[in-house]
Amino acid sequence: MHSGRGSGTGRDAAFSAFMAARYGSLVRTARLLTGSTPRAEDLTQEALLRTYRAWHRIGREEAAEAYTRTTMVRLLIKDRRRRWTGEIPAPWLPDVPEPSHEDQVATRVAVREVLWTLPPRSVPCWSCATTTSCPSGRPPRCSAARPAL
Repeated sequence: MHSGRGSGTGRDAAFSAFMAARYGSLVRTARLLTGSTPRAEDLTQEALLRTYRAWHRIGREEAAEAYTRTTMVRLLIKDRRRRWTGEIPAPWLPDVPEPSHEDQVATRVAVREVLWTLPPRSVPCWSCATTTSCPSGRPPRCSAARPAL
């Protein structure tokens, strides 16, 4: 199997035979390592690329398979150590955007305007949350009980 640096076609043929024979097994191993078929195929292809580059140092097919599996584990560890800046797809997208600060203020103002149109005894005192008399003696519609915007 050792074909030396100078013999590119012999190296290519030997590597092609190795890849054809072991690709399925290597992808299954990578699937166990990554938990995802697309990531497993990417990992296997990267490991095979590195195996091809080192093919002149590998003496037999058993060593090539061990080299490739070791490379897959090392690539996976390296990838997990690297700081990840990708995106995680959300399981759902919000139907409407979050309300802006201006929208929230407008809603609060509208609610307060409606509250001020209610009869005095149906509006609770803002400081004690009672609809009867406030223990502090303030009526529910007094300016001290009115909340600030």
